[in-house]
Amino acid sequence: MTASAHVPASRSPGVVPLAVQLGCVFGLGGLGSTAMAVALPAAAAELELSAAQSTWIISLYVVAMAVGTPLYGRLVDAVGVRVPLVSGIALMTLGALGTATAVDFGVLVAARLVQGLGSGVGATLAVAVIGTRFDGHERTRGLALAAGTAGAIGATGPLLGGVTESILTWRGTAAVPVLAALVLIPLWRRVRGPGVGSRVDVVGAVLVALGAAGTIMVVQSPSSGAPVAWTGAVLALVAVPLVVRRSRRGAHVFLPASVLLDARIVRTCLLAGTVPAAWFALLVAVPARLAERGWSPLLVGLTLVPSAVAALLAPHLTVRLSRRVGVGPSLAIAAATAVAALVSSGLGALADLPVPMVAGVALVSVAFSLGQPSLFTVVSELAAPGNRGVAVGFATFVFLLCGSAGSALVGGLMPSLDVHGSLLVLALVCACGGTSVGKGVWRFRAS
Repeated sequence: MTASAHVPASRSPGVVPLAVQLGCVFGLGGLGSTAMAVALPAAAAELELSAAQSTWIISLYVVAMAVGTPLYGRLVDAVGVRVPLVSGIALMTLGALGTATAVDFGVLVAARLVQGLGSGVGATLAVAVIGTRFDGHERTRGLALAAGTAGAIGATGPLLGGVTESILTWRGTAAVPVLAALVLIPLWRRVRGPGVGSRVDVVGAVLVALGAAGTIMVVQSPSSGAPVAWTGAVLALVAVPLVVRRSRRGAHVFLPASVLLDARIVRTCLLAGTVPAAWFALLVAVPARLAERGWSPLLVGLTLVPSAVAALLAPHLTVRLSRRVGVGPSLAIAAATAVAALVSSGLGALADLPVPMVAGVALVSVAFSLGQPSLFTVVSELAAPGNRGVAVGFATFVFLLCGSAGSALVGGLMPSLDVHGSLLVLALVCACGGTSVGKGVWRFRAS
């Protein structure tokens, strides 16, 4: 993801308008999950889906989004920014329309995979453009603003989804991400520059996709049955070693060994992964728990408005905190906040109290806006100059894959442990995992 660096800095637009526009594309990708989350009960009722099938609608979407991010990064290197921008928004729009017109579970899953693959372009372009055109605090500010904008749009998803569902049914909610097309024209003018002609490793991308899908299938298998578990295990056991083996072939492969096997980068990505794991898990669990209380999608959306406000205010906190304590501690604080959000919502679900559940969603919104730019800054500093684009693409992939794993784990455990049990188990997993991989990140200071 280095093509955007070919644009002279003197001709680059200011970081604020560019970050907002890129954040809008990223946020509308997230909106595909947040808006759909409140409409899932209605969609499941109409299409006669089980609880496990409903969770797949979120989990598989995020998996496709995760795989799409490094793929678009490679496309940026190969052909520049504009082609990935158009293709990503086109796939996002096509998938949203396919979801809105789905007649059964198979069509719905296929459409969501297409939509998720397109949605991966938002995070990639935000990092590729801002990360290469700006340095130091301006880069941190731009990434924080893009993440905050994305988080705010994503956080308004429940409200927008609830309002739309009350007027146009769940199908109207599913079509909301087509609004991404409105951002295409202004962004087209701001992003330009040729690629560097690098190749796109299609085989590597397929292997990564199979390994990621297999992992998520295993995580969610408690509610999906033994066939899903065995299929996922076979995919993961075959694909993951092949990805590692292929990574040693050089810098042109989808995930090169210089990034994939760098322990510092991997640990940083896994620590940051606690944030999206909590975010997407709460998107599944909290609306589901409130729906069990008889709340309408509109009421659920209104209740989650504080999370949108928190996401809007978070970028200011991100910049100040990173300057005061450094990006490493900021990332660790974001991970701890995400665990606290899971505990708050889990205990709220246990006591059947909506306020702690909503507070958890607000907390994780802040953690998201703080953790993502901190992750990108740390990874950019850890990677060699020639590998920074690939490293950030890998970081985004792991970030979103952990998000899919979080929603899959909660979806898999909810039938047996209920909402509160699944959230508290995930909180324990994130706390233990974050503690074990976070060594050294706390002391990191960006140069």
